[in-house]
Amino acid sequence: LYFMLHRLEGITSHMVSEYIPTHANRVNIVSQAFDQGVPSKAVGHLTSGEEYIQNNWAGTGQSLHIKVCSIAEESADGGAKVIVYLEGENYANCEMDNISPPSPSPSLQVTPSHEKGEACIDSPLKMILPNRTKRGCSWVAKAKTLERCLLSGVASHCPLTCGTCVECVDSSRRFQMPFGDMKLCSWVKRNKTEERCAVKSVANTCRATCGTCV
Repeated sequence: LYFMLHRLEGITSHMVSEYIPTHANRVNIVSQAFDQGVPSKAVGHLTSGEEYIQNNWAGTGQSLHIKVCSIAEESADGGAKVIVYLEGENYANCEMDNISPPSPSPSLQVTPSHEKGEACIDSPLKMILPNRTKRGCSWVAKAKTLERCLLSGVASHCPLTCGTCVECVDSSRRFQMPFGDMKLCSWVKRNKTEERCAVKSVANTCRATCGTCV
């Protein structure tokens, strides 16, 4: 599992309209799929005071609790206070300031968000980073994921890895086409859009232009 707070600002300011009532300004909990071709699945959308419980966590017979104590109204005021504990191993409540981690500790990380099993994947094409190196989304996911997702345009190129599937935007990075040329989604949009979107992996890179947002 992983969870993250999605606000209608910053990289998630262009959230798909149908997601706004359930995702916006909530802590969204996702069960991550690790098999190729199997989508991740959203299992909870929590606002202040709400709690998600998963029974028999990792086959332990114990329940995992994720509770949102509070969500600041504005980013400038902070984020969300969330407590996580494994029943029978430790206990936490919203009045506690220091909470020792469960043992064994659930694996929680800030990673991609996804919903209901729609097709949301990272672009399979390599992007050109600000330092002019070519990298794929597997590089973003491999290490320092949050830091790499904050590089200009990376979150739009790797929506699954960076947790931005709820946005309907094109990649803003220049990317390498299957035939080797470097292009932008503005090139796809400018002329022969349908033909260019049909090129392998372009539709998963220029999601808004090619109409592949679900």
